[in-house]
Amino acid sequence: MSEINLNVTVNTNATIISNAFIERFINDANASHIRFYLYLMYYSKNHRSFSISNACDFLDDSERDVIRSINYWEKQGVFKVTRTDKNTITSISISDPSISDYEAETTPAAGEAKAEEIKAKEINPEEGSANEPLSLFTYEEEEETGCDFDLKQVIAAAGKYAGRTLSGSEIDFICDLNEKLGFSAELISYLYEYCCLTREKSRFSYIQKVALAWAEKNIRTVEAAQIEAKTFNKENSLVMKSFGLTRLPGTSEQQYIDRWFHEYKMSEEMVAEACNRAILTLNKPSFSYAESVLKKWFAKGIKDLDGVAEDDKLYYMTKQNLHVVMDNSPKPLNNRFNNFEQRSYSGEEMADITKKLLKKA
Repeated sequence: MSEINLNVTVNTNATIISNAFIERFINDANASHIRFYLYLMYYSKNHRSFSISNACDFLDDSERDVIRSINYWEKQGVFKVTRTDKNTITSISISDPSISDYEAETTPAAGEAKAEEIKAKEINPEEGSANEPLSLFTYEEEEETGCDFDLKQVIAAAGKYAGRTLSGSEIDFICDLNEKLGFSAELISYLYEYCCLTREKSRFSYIQKVALAWAEKNIRTVEAAQIEAKTFNKENSLVMKSFGLTRLPGTSEQQYIDRWFHEYKMSEEMVAEACNRAILTLNKPSFSYAESVLKKWFAKGIKDLDGVAEDDKLYYMTKQNLHVVMDNSPKPLNNRFNNFEQRSYSGEEMADITKKLLKKA
């Protein structure tokens, strides 16, 4: 990618940020835009040019994120961006914003004049036809094409459900949900409603986990999310509560839970019993132990707690009979009359014998 000339008209001997910039933008610009501005101010100390790829590497952002920040600061009047006819950025001039300039730009008259200036520029034959975009990716265009919903409305709804002001990172995540994962405005609003009101957990990290879990399961509608939420409440919540856990299940744990309820088709009581047995046996939660118990019941066709009780009874009687046989077996005498192979019983054979004895009883 080609180098972009960089011209800065403020003192950069120590990466100085003006008070006017802080007063104007610290509360309005999101974290990604602030980070990019600070990066350019820092980078300009020893360099007169930079590339978007270098900025992406330094900030660990995507090219789209960097372009978004450039267009944002251009719209705010902090950057003056020069582009070629092919919309390739060739230079960025960074000016030191002042409060007086800001107030002048925000007056109605100034706004109307600015709009007329842009409109005239769009239809000027010397600058290009009206159908040609004037920028590589303008901030206004990004809001229309990047997020296909009213971002302000979604942010307002999300903040209301969460009971707090969303951070820049959280707002960026909401945009990514729409742009990269295909979440609609309704689905994002329901995501916050479900996490903050239904689950009573408004932490951003928790909301992220739920959103990514939905994305992994290809949930893209509110209806599908409601079904998933209902399933989570009945199945996941039961298992995690049985194990004494208050977090979301991990990927492998979720696979266990799905198998227990949907492949083995076990009831809630059966799954809870298996989890309890894991705790009692190992003194800690163990999905693998509960899996071994439920897999055994599934193989034997046991579907309810009555069947479990019968299986336990058979197991203990078989075990007791084996001990009796072993304890009562006479010790062989060391003579030639006892040199013959004595009959032995396997566990399965002894279980069959026990079943027959129970039927006769």
